[in-house]
This record gives sequence, C-alpha cells and structure tokens, in this order.
Amino acid sequence: MTETLRGFVGTVVAMFGVRLTVVGDAIEAAAICGLLRTEGIACDDRQTDVGAGAWEATGSGGPREILVAPADLERARELIEAGSS
Repeated sequence: MTETLRGFVGTVVAMFGVRLTVVGDAIEAAAICGLLRTEGIACDDRQTDVGAGAWEATGSGGPREILVAPADLERARELIEAGSS
C-alpha cells in the first residue's frame, strides 16, 4: 500500500472508526496497529483525553486509543486477545 493511500485509510478510520482499546503510549499503539495491518485490518491511533493534562509538561505521550472500522472490530479484538495470551 502506498504511503498516500495508507494516510488516506488512516484518516478515514480516525474519522469513522470505533475504539478497539486504549493503550499506554504511542509505541504500544504502533505495535498493535502493526499486528492489525499485517492481518489486513486498517488501523489508526490518536491521543485520548484520558488523564487530560498529565502530559502537558512533556508535550507528547500518554494514552492512545486504537481505532478500527466497525466491520473489523470483532476480528481485531480476537487478534489482540490472542496476542496478549
């Protein structure tokens, strides 16, 4: 998938996706999204408002929510549950 198309898919998922889970930071979000993408599931992450203000001193970091398309939610849950066992 080209970077342009990947960016477009990520934008669509971010706009219309549903929350799969919330993770501690961007590194964990990247690992989970990488797993999902290898299985053909479009994925994006964004900073949440969980713990709002906690990361203002450092500028970035903090909890991230992982978003997938509604049609992919069940399969994505199965994948991350299998990965955490």
